[in-house]
Amino acid sequence: IYTSGETKLTIDGAVIENCRAEIAGGALRADASTMLLSSGTIRNNTSGKTGGAIYSSKGDLTFAGGIVSGNTAKTNGGGLYAKESDVTVSGTAFSANKAGENGGGILASKATITITGGSISDNKAVLGAGVLGESGSKVNMQGGTVSGNTASKNGGGVYVYGADVSMSGGVITGNRAAKGNGGGLRADKGTAVLSGGEIRENSVSNNGGGVYISQGAVLTFTGTTVQKNSAEHAGAGMYADSAALNLTGGTIAENDAVGDGGGLRADNCTIALDGVTIRANTTQGNGGGVCAGKQSKITMRSGLITENTAVGAAGGMVAQGVGTTMVMSGGSITKNTAETTGGGLYCSKVDLEMTGGDISENTASKAGGVFVTTNMKMTGGTIKNNTANTDGGGVRTAWGSTLELVDGEISGNTAQRYGGGVHCFGTYVQTGGSVSGNSASTSGGAVAARSGAVMEIRGGTLNDNSAASGGAVYVAAESACTITDATITGNTASKNGGAVFATGSLALLGGDLTGNAAEKLGGDVYLDASAGDGQSYLPGVYTLGGAPAVDDLHLTLGAAASIAGELEKGAKLGVTLEAGTLTQSIRGAFDYDKKSDGVYTLAAGDRSVTDPEQPVEPVVLRADLLQRPHGYPSFLRLSYHMARQNSIFPFPVGAVIL
Repeated sequence: IYTSGETKLTIDGAVIENCRAEIAGGALRADASTMLLSSGTIRNNTSGKTGGAIYSSKGDLTFAGGIVSGNTAKTNGGGLYAKESDVTVSGTAFSANKAGENGGGILASKATITITGGSISDNKAVLGAGVLGESGSKVNMQGGTVSGNTASKNGGGVYVYGADVSMSGGVITGNRAAKGNGGGLRADKGTAVLSGGEIRENSVSNNGGGVYISQGAVLTFTGTTVQKNSAEHAGAGMYADSAALNLTGGTIAENDAVGDGGGLRADNCTIALDGVTIRANTTQGNGGGVCAGKQSKITMRSGLITENTAVGAAGGMVAQGVGTTMVMSGGSITKNTAETTGGGLYCSKVDLEMTGGDISENTASKAGGVFVTTNMKMTGGTIKNNTANTDGGGVRTAWGSTLELVDGEISGNTAQRYGGGVHCFGTYVQTGGSVSGNSASTSGGAVAARSGAVMEIRGGTLNDNSAASGGAVYVAAESACTITDATITGNTASKNGGAVFATGSLALLGGDLTGNAAEKLGGDVYLDASAGDGQSYLPGVYTLGGAPAVDDLHLTLGAAASIAGELEKGAKLGVTLEAGTLTQSIRGAFDYDKKSDGVYTLAAGDRSVTDPEQPVEPVVLRADLLQRPHGYPSFLRLSYHMARQNSIFPFPVGAVIL
């Protein structure tokens, strides 16, 4: 059949079959015509070029019923080739059509395809097995089904390039890209607006089981559900390369990838996570929920990334690669699991800025909540109730990285070894915020500094944390910690060092260490020179206030504590020593030697004792600045008290007492 001009063709109940056209329209060609298919069958027709069943140029076509099936085009448009036409599919079934190149079911060339019902199923092509939209076209899916189509390369269900595609309803399901990308939907260039409907149970041999977006395309994702898709490589739910993603709603759930990004994989993209739910996706690689990298710019303002699983790293999300950045100001990354590192979030060579939102209840072998290899700045939000089976319940930082806590909360996290709140291999700087209620089975309930790490605590609070040693802070050998201004209270140790346990360098220059407790020694501070390099010390300026700043400082053999600067009248420092070092003489308990620079040494000694089994007795040092009569210099009186003896030693004002 051939129509042209103002012809109106209605097909209602007819069968058109086994016809052939050398160039276009095996069964029917309509140029500048109107056509309605309300019932009947168009089947097993062929075209030597385009439009195996139907070819339309500048036409107006409505497919309200009937069947278009088993037709073949040598090049494009196995069922329908529409050029500069308006096409509405509301009830027709396009099935089992084939195109040697593109558009097994329907191909649109600068045409508008609106799908409100019907089905496009079991068609085959190289590209766009169900529907293909060329540059300048529009594909609008409001209902109906695109299912079971197979592309030998890209776009099993729908493929558009340089065209606009929208989906507000309907289902794209069971499609496959056999040797390419985009099992359900692929969009290159142009725009894609997905506001409703479902894209589910599609598969791909490479990337993007459900959706593939690339080559500068802009995706607005507000309400569609992308679910139970699979990818033999990456991005089972969605894969994006060099695109802009605005994910303000909708759901990406229960997708499964062999490679990275069970829910979403994105490279070289601008990504706005602002209301989307990414849930229960899985990967054999990294990033159960999301994997983003290669200079991507990521912002998370709201939304939910939850219950995702990675066999590798990053149960919730991985951001990776030089040039990639991430800012989290809201939303929640929660209840995700990684078998290796970063249960919630893994940032590799990526600067992370966290101003809000929460990262909670995630689990990993290392870094239950967050793992960072470069820089992380936290000015708000919460990292809470995460679990690490080894180190870093809340946050773990790598060598050479920096974590700066300005504000926000790191709380309720658990590590089976070191660093319930934070495990630091790089630099940790705290000027505010709260690290509270965390626990570590071994050391550093709040923060652990290891392997040359540097820790500076200048403000904020570290309260109610617990560990076997170092209820709040653990400083390992070759690491260093400086505390200048912080409130460190209510921490507990089942062994030693209720607040701080240090084998590395520790400088207490201020702050409040009160109300901490250890079941064994060092209720507040335990300095251990028996492990590591024996360089534990308290250098610099440390001011003892009228109320005890440190109630219980424990020194092991070889450890030395220094107190420098002005000491207020009535200040006190409680000290205990290793068992077997106390005798009835202060010289038996301490060594002190006058040095040429006027520095005195007060440290744990190694004198013989009458009874080596004698239990440790508390030693209290009381410092008083005494004003003598005119003409006599003032002096600092240091009073030493224990059960059997009192001793007083005067030192000149300005001396440094070690």
